[in-house]
Amino acid sequence: MKDRLMTKYLAIPLWIGLIWPTWLWADELLQPVSLPVAVLAVPTDVLHDYHQFLLDRNPLLIDDFSGQGSRRDVVELVLIQQALFLGGWEEGLSLQVSDSYLRTNKLLEHGSIAATATTVWSKDVASNQHLLMSAQMVRAGDFFAGLYVRADHPILQLQRIPNHDEVKQLSLISSKQWTVDWQTLQLLDFAKLHSISSWSGMYGSVIKGRVDALLAPFQAGQDMALLVEGERLLPIPHYKVALNDSRVYAVSAAFPHAKEMLRALDKGIEHLRGAGQIEKAYQQAGFINMQVSDWRVVRP
Repeated sequence: MKDRLMTKYLAIPLWIGLIWPTWLWADELLQPVSLPVAVLAVPTDVLHDYHQFLLDRNPLLIDDFSGQGSRRDVVELVLIQQALFLGGWEEGLSLQVSDSYLRTNKLLEHGSIAATATTVWSKDVASNQHLLMSAQMVRAGDFFAGLYVRADHPILQLQRIPNHDEVKQLSLISSKQWTVDWQTLQLLDFAKLHSISSWSGMYGSVIKGRVDALLAPFQAGQDMALLVEGERLLPIPHYKVALNDSRVYAVSAAFPHAKEMLRALDKGIEHLRGAGQIEKAYQQAGFINMQVSDWRVVRP
């Protein structure tokens, strides 16, 4: 895969080659670059971890997805760049911070941004006539999340595996905007379920002890810890939640080059999947995690 990316990278026109590796990004206070660009929406925390993960590397040539900052959202930001490149997309890209799922959808509907930089549930895209969906990155039935609590939570201090009733007594936080997550948690009938619009608000509520747990993809590392604001959240052992929908990138139908972008993206995803790059990235980021292969699946 790296050889294929390098070969294609060396073959493109010089002006693209000079710009593409830097992947210029702009937040809402910066003016877009002068060249034609497609703006991708990215949450603040993902962008922060992406820069930690990237260091001085060219995202197009990354073939090792392990290391600091690596997680599902971060590797998806790398993979969309590789997919567009492999698919023949030759316009510039920039990143714009957007931390609200609802606001990101509004920006997509109006064509203010071209696409999401990380994946979303396909059901959300299919129900919105203003959006187009890419080929699947995560197939339905392949998405499992952990129930993450503070490292000092009492349920982790038990000298045994928590029973099902003890897990169900936890209070959880998610977002009603995340339809698949929310509907799944409602059906699972936890003791209390709270909604907040932002990811930072979710993990902040867990860190401050206002709620017990949140759903999060499994992380890399032996303990699969989710590190946020200097705190460690850990998954409740031997329990994982099945979220039964596929994950895709959302493309704005109002973006002037939407069809060209979608064509390039789908072609690139096909290349990446055929080369095993998608599965490899998700494994090295901890999202596809063999440590939880025999854990109990909590289903609605």
